[in-house]
Amino acid sequence: MKNIEKSEIIISLVDVDKEFGDKKVLDQINLDIKRGDFVTLLGPSGSGKTTILRLIGGFEWTTRGEIKFNGIDIKDVPAHKRDTATIFQDYALFPHLSVRGNIEFGLKLKRIKKKAEEIPDVVWKKFEHLKKKWQDKQNRKIKELKILQAHLEKLLENPQLDIKKRKKLQDKLDDSDFRYSNWENYLTSKSESFKKKYLTRRITKQEINKEITDIIDLVGLTGNENRAISELSGEWNNG
Repeated sequence: MKNIEKSEIIISLVDVDKEFGDKKVLDQINLDIKRGDFVTLLGPSGSGKTTILRLIGGFEWTTRGEIKFNGIDIKDVPAHKRDTATIFQDYALFPHLSVRGNIEFGLKLKRIKKKAEEIPDVVWKKFEHLKKKWQDKQNRKIKELKILQAHLEKLLENPQLDIKKRKKLQDKLDDSDFRYSNWENYLTSKSESFKKKYLTRRITKQEINKEITDIIDLVGLTGNENRAISELSGEWNNG
């Protein structure tokens, strides 16, 4: 396995712009975050700190620019498919569910890898065949988009363009950039979908029960599994 250097850049923002209507809140933002870094964004209210975090997490789309994870632009990848976790200041629990219900909700969606002996050889062969097919399609689409982008950029260099024409060309270039990001992630996305369907399985009821027991014990709530969240709030405890 390749040794990963601590200095390796894992997240990059490259020339990122973000506009809300006619208001530009981010202008040519560039940022590199290396593995092991602890990064804090400082600035006055309205300077774009939260917007940057939302862009990284996938809760907002860039107007233009790149958001790279391990060198791949993922700005078109939705939040739930990004390898990130966002903790909001006001965390959310399901008030209508018990302690156990809140823990169980996420576990029901969990999938775990199948054992090697559970997967037929024909599945692996199919996977390798499809990966080659997906890779070829990805390469072809990226090549087409590079040609299109080079053409649009050349047209935008014309100083005689009027504002309306320039905006139309810029919009086409921005759109092609998002499509480029989509195709850059095509192989990974298709591979993950295949793995989820054929190489993983749902977690069993017994496994769910064990994880719930371990988590409840870890946070010191043994005996409170069926109590409502409101009964365990700081306000209730201090009452």
